[in-house]
Amino acid sequence: MSQPDEHSSTAHEPSEQYSTSPYEGPPQSQGFQNPDSSSTAYAQPGGYAQQPNYAGYGVVQPAPGYPANPGYPTGPGYPPPYGYPPYGYPMQRGTIRPGGATASAVLMFIQAAVVLISTFYVLFFASLAGGVSAAGVSQADSLETEFTIIGILQLVSVGLLIFGGVQLLGGSGRIVTIIACGAQLAFVLYWMIRIGSLPDFGEDAAFFFVVPLFYAVLPLVALPLALGRPVTEYLAAKQALRGTAS
Repeated sequence: MSQPDEHSSTAHEPSEQYSTSPYEGPPQSQGFQNPDSSSTAYAQPGGYAQQPNYAGYGVVQPAPGYPANPGYPTGPGYPPPYGYPPYGYPMQRGTIRPGGATASAVLMFIQAAVVLISTFYVLFFASLAGGVSAAGVSQADSLETEFTIIGILQLVSVGLLIFGGVQLLGGSGRIVTIIACGAQLAFVLYWMIRIGSLPDFGEDAAFFFVVPLFYAVLPLVALPLALGRPVTEYLAAKQALRGTAS
């Protein structure tokens, strides 16, 4: 009767053994771990990472393992326009012709054309006076001589006006311009005195007394323009350039 008790005690031993150990649950799975990952916590970034430097717009960065692109040679470019310095060099002040010089020269050319037409009339009257003096009129002889001399002098003044305008445009000087404009004012004064000294000068002849004043308008405008500061600086710069070139 004692043997069944021993069997029963041994049969209950495993159950008592399993019941004494607590249940710890299933084993924890390790999972996939990245060999590059670190077990430590990620550090708080101190800011954005610095971007790589770029060579600049239009420059291609070579790929790793490839040589850099040698690039293309730059073209020769185009020369600067005539009368202007190359790019990168400051333009010299005074070398460009100012508007005052151009306007003064144009007014002198117009004055030369007007005086030339008037001179033809003066010479025509001189020839008429010569025909009358041939008829025995002594006063006509003096008028022929006077008008002939005035006509020749006016032709000379026309040449001075043209030459002075060309010289002013080229920046060579303005002395001829001053002489030509002064000569025009002298002719205006002469004709006013000559017309006013006529014996039958009256109210009807006042028109002929005013006409010479119109010949003084263009010289009185052209002369101050030629003597202005921009033209003075322009002529000085031209003279300096000619001095350095020689």
